[in-house]
Parts: sequence; C-alpha cells; structure tokens
Amino acid sequence: MQRRQPDDTSWYASYGSGRVVREMPLNPVAWAYSCTNAERSWATTPTLDWLAVYEPDLDNLRAALGWSLSPDGDPALGMKLAGHTFWLWRELELQELRRWFELALTFVDDATPPSVEARIRIALGWDFMGRTRERLSHNLRAIALLRQAGGEPDLLGQALMEAGKATSRHRDVAEAERYSDEALSVLRRCGRTKRLATALQIAGSIRRDAEDMKAAQALTEEALALSKALGHDRMHDTWESQLALIAFAGGRMAEAIDIARRAVETSRRHGFLEAEYVARYYLASFLILDDQIEPGRAAALGAFELSHALGHLQLPYSIYQLALVLAVHGEADTAARLVGFADGYADQHQLTRTRTGTAIAIRGRLAERLHSAMAPEACQNAMAAGAAWSEQEAVAAAEAA
Repeated sequence: MQRRQPDDTSWYASYGSGRVVREMPLNPVAWAYSCTNAERSWATTPTLDWLAVYEPDLDNLRAALGWSLSPDGDPALGMKLAGHTFWLWRELELQELRRWFELALTFVDDATPPSVEARIRIALGWDFMGRTRERLSHNLRAIALLRQAGGEPDLLGQALMEAGKATSRHRDVAEAERYSDEALSVLRRCGRTKRLATALQIAGSIRRDAEDMKAAQALTEEALALSKALGHDRMHDTWESQLALIAFAGGRMAEAIDIARRAVETSRRHGFLEAEYVARYYLASFLILDDQIEPGRAAALGAFELSHALGHLQLPYSIYQLALVLAVHGEADTAARLVGFADGYADQHQLTRTRTGTAIAIRGRLAERLHSAMAPEACQNAMAAGAAWSEQEAVAAAEAA
C-alpha cells in the first residue's frame, strides 16, 4: 500500500512551484526529479533567481521534513529529501539547517544508500568557519562513503573542500592542501559551478595560511570572478574580505583597511549577514592593530552584534578584540576576565583560540597589555574568574567596552 502524506505536507511533487498540491499520493519519481533538479540547478543558476523559485516552498519543506522524519512518516524518503535541501538552508542563512540534518542522521543505518548518508554527513560537516574536529569527522566519513560508492564527483569534491577547510582551521596546513588540491582537481572536471568557486576560495585561504601569498591572491581572484559570473552574490561578498587578509599578511595595512571597508558596505547593502560579519570582524582587527582604537571599537561592536545574531559565530574572536580595547583603556581586570571566558569557550566548543593572522596578532598584543598592566597572579586570578562567567555575563561585559 502506498503511503499518503497529510494534506499540509503534499510538497514533494510540486517543489519549486510555490504551492501545495493537496491530497496527492506520494510520487517518488516526481519527488526525486524535483528535489535533485533543485540541487543540480543551484550549481549554475544566479542565486537570487534560484531562491525566487524555491524559497516560496520553505514552509512546505519544513512540513514535509517534519512528517517524513517521524516514526509515522517515511524516514527513508525524509533522509533523501533532507540531503537535497542543504543549499536552500545555506543560501537563506537559516540556523535550523543543523537541526534537520541531525534528525535525519538518527535514521541512518546499514541499509541507507551511501550517497544519502554522505549528503547528510556533508551538511553536518559544513561550518561557516570550519571550526570543530567533530564537523571534520562527518566530512571524512562522507569522503569514505563516496569513494566506496563511486560516482557523484561534485559531491566528493564538496566533501574534500570542507575537509580541507576544517583541517586548515586547526593549523594542519599540509593535510589541508592535500584535501584542497584533490577537491579542485575533481571539481574542475565538473565544470564552472558554485562548488568550484567555493573550492577556489578555500584553496586560496589555505595557501594564505601556508604564506604562499601569490597563489592565495590568484585563487581568490579566480573564485571572485567565477562567483560573480554565476551570480553567487552572498559568497562573492564574503570572499572579498579574503583579499583584505592577503593585503594584511603582506604588510599592506592601509590597503587591507580599504578593502575591508568596501566589503562591509557591499555586504550591508546586499543584506548578507555572514558576509557583513566577516568584513566587520576583519576591519575591526585591522583598525585596532593599526592603533585606530575608537573606529576599531565601533567596528568590533558591530561584528559582536552580528556574531550574536548568527548564533555566536566566532564569539571568542570578537571578545578578544573588545578585551584589547578595554585593556588599551586601562580596564585590564575586565579584559583579563573576558580572555578567561573566551579561552574557556573556545576549548569547550573545540575552537582554535587563534585561527588567522589577525587573531594571532590581536591575542598577542592583548597578552602584552595584560602582562604590563597586571601582576601575573592577579592576571591568572582574573582569567579564572572570567572562565567561570556565564555567557550572559561575558556578553554584557564585552558590550560595555
């Protein structure tokens, strides 16, 4: 007997139409076509055009996932459905992405097709900043599944590039280069797609970490050109900040500040919160390190607000910035408490304390300020007190900077 979904979840056969087809029997063929077509078309369709087709179905999608990923639903179908919806959640910057894929993972078993599990793993392995070891393990599992199953090179390339990003965040640069090089090799054979643009950007950031600035510049510029040609506006705005980092690493501070300012304005005008956060964070770092403390403080507070709105994205790194501002203003005790909280938060959430050259420079200058302003024992006591702070206490102290 064929399952019938409830009236308000008849989404499958009409995905992309912006409407609900009521009382339609579940049609696996129609569903599979529409969902895979959505994922396939994302790769080369200008993002705003793509969203105009698929965003109107968002509530239907939620209802469909809620029904299928339940004991009375059809988990096998739900897992497949979830796997093809990753890019919709990403393009809309919706944090519920992780909740749906964590739910889908609970239904994975030995009978789950490798490509279905791999899609779920890649979604759970994705992280905007590639922060935790846990996320890396999902990508490594996806890579193993896709190698075993064969086919779907674009999906393998995505898993490889995310593994490269994650390993680079933990300073495993040589390993990151291996993943990144293979990802580029695989994805270049798949054509000019948004996945390739993303892989180029990640490769550029890895080359920057390896201090190969010439290669970093070339890869980043290729990523920006391809993303612009494909209408991948949100990621284009995010990656502009990469050029600012390259200028900073090359000792060109004024250029870095100018690029970061332009990136803030562009992302703000387009309404891309993640891109604006990245640009504001780097602008704040550059200004503070250039001893432009008040403009740096304003930029840091703006980044801190966006971090909060985005689920505390890179929270410790923004706190280090504001702690340095406090230390410069003579409030060493509060600054040390914020450092203690940020260090503890980073360790608890498996984040590297200093991920980029700017973070290393901010953390190093902060340590110098605290050591010159406080006795070692007083500094340690303040940091220990801060480590015991609640998130609310730390946020309130940082916002008062």
